[in-house]
Amino acid sequence: MELRMQKMIKFNDDCVSLDLKEIEKQVCNVDGEFYQGGEIFSPKSNSKLECYCMTGYTGENIKPFCEELKRETCSPLFEQAAQIRQKCAPVYYFQDPHNSCAFVYRCPVESDIVVQKDRDTSDSKKENKMCQYGNLTLNIGDELNQVQTDIFSANVKCVCEVPPIVTCQRKQEATQLSSKEKF
Repeated sequence: MELRMQKMIKFNDDCVSLDLKEIEKQVCNVDGEFYQGGEIFSPKSNSKLECYCMTGYTGENIKPFCEELKRETCSPLFEQAAQIRQKCAPVYYFQDPHNSCAFVYRCPVESDIVVQKDRDTSDSKKENKMCQYGNLTLNIGDELNQVQTDIFSANVKCVCEVPPIVTCQRKQEATQLSSKEKF
């Protein structure tokens, strides 16, 4: 008698029973790329779909293999809710902050200080265009001091550019230097 390894997953608001031996054999060809059984993918034809490569997938992006996401894929409110509550700042390393997701956050520490830009801040305050970072308030153009509290905050510049959140980005010269040192 052969034992079948089964796994129940919730996908598309349905419980799906998977035969683990069968799913290991499954390969899904999607847009010319191959996915192994158990991998999640998004077809190029509809980036709002999230699909699961499992036994029975024939290239049709339909239930029970795919579902339309009910939220943005990089919504920080779902992925980093704790960091948002603490008013941490997203850190972008090699990604463009305008169209990429942040996976690392710089969170407030006692040694954080606002470095104010020399200018009249009354316009920024009148229009309520300020960033919050922990208990600190920054006007547009203000920066956080560059304290290295952990490996993720090294060579990172944090500026209030688009309120209400401070944006942190790895400095280019530091990135170029570290890549040269590797060779």
